[in-house]
Amino acid sequence: HDLLTAFLVGLAELEPGGHGARLFAGAPPSSVNCEVGEDLVACGNGRFLFEINVQLRDEDYGEDYDTDDSDDSLLALDREMRRVCIFGTRSGRIEWMQTVDGECHIAGVVRRDGGRVAVEHRSGGKMLYIAVDNDGAVRCLADVDLEPIRLLEAKGRCVVATPSALLVATTHHVGRGGGHNIVILVATSWEDTTDRRCVTLERTTCVVAFDLGDDHVAVVAQVLAPPEEDIDGEWFGVGGTDDDEDGPRRRSGVFLILVHVPTLREIGRVFLCHHV
Repeated sequence: HDLLTAFLVGLAELEPGGHGARLFAGAPPSSVNCEVGEDLVACGNGRFLFEINVQLRDEDYGEDYDTDDSDDSLLALDREMRRVCIFGTRSGRIEWMQTVDGECHIAGVVRRDGGRVAVEHRSGGKMLYIAVDNDGAVRCLADVDLEPIRLLEAKGRCVVATPSALLVATTHHVGRGGGHNIVILVATSWEDTTDRRCVTLERTTCVVAFDLGDDHVAVVAQVLAPPEEDIDGEWFGVGGTDDDEDGPRRRSGVFLILVHVPTLREIGRVFLCHHV
């Protein structure tokens, strides 16, 4: 399927009379720059949600767009637009779209009652919850402010969707000169977006996180051993072994950390290698 052509058709159908539809009206696909985000999320029944950024080249304008009625700032804004869209493979069309302010993290899961998708704005700490029913109807469950992680850095952030909850793993640098790293997992129930719980994994930097099924999530993280004063002067560093008492927690390297979603408890970690 040609997603760019489908997007231009969908823009005219879903946003008729809007600035974007007017701007791109009559513009051939060859005159449009198109970037599709790296996240492609299944919503069930042949529907997929993705992020797209389109920009009209400088020399091309839609035939119905009247530049005399628009100032330069509006024109510049409209000539580059970003949307999250749902494409139906069976219909071959864009079935739903919504404006987003910037790049997004997208995660989703397919359940018996349809898809559940979360779209996180990387720059704003906002999360949009979307339900895609089996018949294709799209419902915005909530648009919430992720207050627990709103001020944290976007670097090293992963969004993981499970059938029962949504988790956001974010690397947070504390202390002067970089200091230690902390990964905070924020779990929000699909049914109650105000249910937000956290777990802190100290001295870790998130690399990637993914759903293991059966209410478990795995976090691959770079772990720093605690400073000497925190372990009574005994420095294990990379020399600690899993056979030592509490060895994995006193060892630097890359670990696979297993988290139980309903309780948000770390239930184990396995050493993978020394460096990413």
